[in-house]
Amino acid sequence: MRPGQRILEAMSHPWYFPRKANRLWHQRGGRRRYNPDGIRWMDHDWDVLTILDACRYDTFREMSDLPGELAKRESIQCSTGNVLRGQFDGEVWHDTVYVTAMPVLYNGQQDQLIDRDPIQTEFHCQIEVWDKEGWDDKFNTVLPEKTLEYALSAAERFPDKRLILHFSQPHCPFIGETGREHYPPNKRDIWRDVLDGTTDTTHIWNAYRENLASVLPVVETILDEIEGKHIVTADHGQALGDRAYPVPMREWGHPPGIYIDEIVEVPWLSYQNGERREIVTAPPVEVDDDHGEAVVRDRLADLGYVD
Repeated sequence: MRPGQRILEAMSHPWYFPRKANRLWHQRGGRRRYNPDGIRWMDHDWDVLTILDACRYDTFREMSDLPGELAKRESIQCSTGNVLRGQFDGEVWHDTVYVTAMPVLYNGQQDQLIDRDPIQTEFHCQIEVWDKEGWDDKFNTVLPEKTLEYALSAAERFPDKRLILHFSQPHCPFIGETGREHYPPNKRDIWRDVLDGTTDTTHIWNAYRENLASVLPVVETILDEIEGKHIVTADHGQALGDRAYPVPMREWGHPPGIYIDEIVEVPWLSYQNGERREIVTAPPVEVDDDHGEAVVRDRLADLGYVD
């Protein structure tokens, strides 16, 4: 964005400069690009890592009755693209299969819509559920049951690989009854509308909780049906009217570089089902990764990442 455009943006959106000031404070003027207390997924011992996108620790603790031991950890950043860059960039993971309902890593690897160097990483296999077969045009997202379908298939196809299973929910679009009624999936950037005061927030919490409720039974199925050591976590949390600092504005969404508790605190649920998976490294398998820039842009827009 050019300087003149930034001024126009700030004039149109009064929250722009307060948020920018908070980001500068949290990141210490760029010296803390990543949260120094954030957890590095690949440094830990697990067979199956299930990621719930934009899942708050406090809401997960309140709503989840999943088996296992729950702890609180912090994310390394506050938006999916930055989190994935911080977790994976510059490394190869030929012992791991990444199954994802979110097109964010694919976009970062292709450098199609971001003005940064591509994310340099490689898995044994990267399975994009959000492509044509996995996408639900009614809800403008990938439903939990569809991600589950791909996850179970990957577990069977790759019995000697670690699995990363990245779900869309509880990230919007909202797919529950409240969310569909008050925040329809064709409203692409709901958090900007909320900050601008053009969207009523009365039902936001219920809509968010319904999204989390939609994915928890699916996660339970994963814990039950895939043997090995499981971790259930989130890429980042979610602000829902929580006070940011040092400028005390109410924050919504998960803007990059705002390291408040509600955005960086994530669940870290440990559970073991049966025997551990015997993990081996092997060269990557070839997949058709030419999804087309138009498809990627539409998916990211539906999820609120681009205009």
